[in-house]
Amino acid sequence: MISFIKAKVEYKKVIGDRFLLKLNKNLNFLPGQFISIVLEKEGKKIIRQYSIASPPNEKIELYVKRVKNGIVSNYLYNLEVGNEITFMGPFGKFNLNNNNKNKDKVFIAVGTGIAPIRSMIKYLLNKKYEGNIYLYYGNRHFYDYFFYDEFKNLSNKYKNFYFYPVLSRPEKDIEWKGYKGYIQDNINLKDFKDKEVYICGSKNAVNINKKLVLNRGCDKNNLFIEGF
Repeated sequence: MISFIKAKVEYKKVIGDRFLLKLNKNLNFLPGQFISIVLEKEGKKIIRQYSIASPPNEKIELYVKRVKNGIVSNYLYNLEVGNEITFMGPFGKFNLNNNNKNKDKVFIAVGTGIAPIRSMIKYLLNKKYEGNIYLYYGNRHFYDYFFYDEFKNLSNKYKNFYFYPVLSRPEKDIEWKGYKGYIQDNINLKDFKDKEVYICGSKNAVNINKKLVLNRGCDKNNLFIEGF
């Protein structure tokens, strides 16, 4: 039987139309899973799924893009610290494959698709994973770029973590030293034969990058995707 869980907002950070919520709740889940936020409006329950952006054994963090007419995303956006929300979960099969320990892992994320991938990467680094970890993370604008400093710091701290930030439309008022263009045009790994690949983002981005890695030798059994 699925039960409803209540939690309070402990922390909120907003950049443009994207925001991070930290809840005062720990949850037993697998990296990459999601929870379902439950909102009651006019006597009806409205349910939306959001990936957990934090690793297990830490308080739940949700990274959300505010949708102009989105009922639940705007509800979450307007929450203040101390407000309570209701959710169910965890759910989802977009999880780390534990059968191939220490195999190099490649993560490709676009926009808010970084949420479950952040959970996976932080979990691996916390566990002192010995294989190489590659992250290609694309956004349109720098001001959309949550977690840039965090991943940059992690790449400096861990010798086996490689971070490739990509912007398709960098602002003219900043000096962007990262990669420019679409993420699929900036993936510098040429051989995916012995690598696990995790891709998350819009369905279009997922399909394009799925085709790319398969063409470069990725075994379909080592490919894990989540599109929205």
